[in-house]
Amino acid sequence: MPKSPLSTELIQPTAWTQGSKRTGLIGKKIGVYPLWLKNGKKVLTTLIQIIDNEVVKYIPPEEFNPVKHSKHLHPKVKNGCLVLGAVNIDPQLITKEYYGIFNSAGVTPKKSLMRFVITPNAALQSGTPLCAAHFKPGEFIDIRGKTIDRGFQGVMKRWGFKGMPASHGVTKTHRRPGNIGSGGAKARVMPGTKLPGHMGNRWRILKGVKNK
Repeated sequence: MPKSPLSTELIQPTAWTQGSKRTGLIGKKIGVYPLWLKNGKKVLTTLIQIIDNEVVKYIPPEEFNPVKHSKHLHPKVKNGCLVLGAVNIDPQLITKEYYGIFNSAGVTPKKSLMRFVITPNAALQSGTPLCAAHFKPGEFIDIRGKTIDRGFQGVMKRWGFKGMPASHGVTKTHRRPGNIGSGGAKARVMPGTKLPGHMGNRWRILKGVKNK
């Protein structure tokens, strides 16, 4: 095989087996769009744009040491890791150390980096471009993203509380939570009580979504 112009060695193709795990993609939500099925039913779809996805680095199983091990993975199965980058940025706006990550891979510096755990037979060469065609119809995928940051919110917006009555002697408690049931022998607020606090800006995941 011809030698690669990059500093990394070429990854040899291997056989695809049942249980193999491919890499995902980094997308950006750009809105919600309505579609109509053949029977006339209206459904809402989420538009996700795949921008400049390229493979930056492949970490083999013997070098991949995750900080947190998943309890769903088999302990005897050693998986590798693929580092993906998305959204090209100006090289003059980043530090020399950050630029070195992409210089060795031969790709344009990226705004976002993300790691995907994969099986060794699904490894891709550094510099490989990826697009939406990476997912085929009929596949089941997991969608992971951050919710919108709402800041500090009360119980009506955060938990959907009804609130207090608007009249009949109610004074300055229209949007307050009311009694939280911490009296009696316990005399404390129980863990998990729905109270005001920070809302949004958390990772959420949808598992087993069928690609159509």
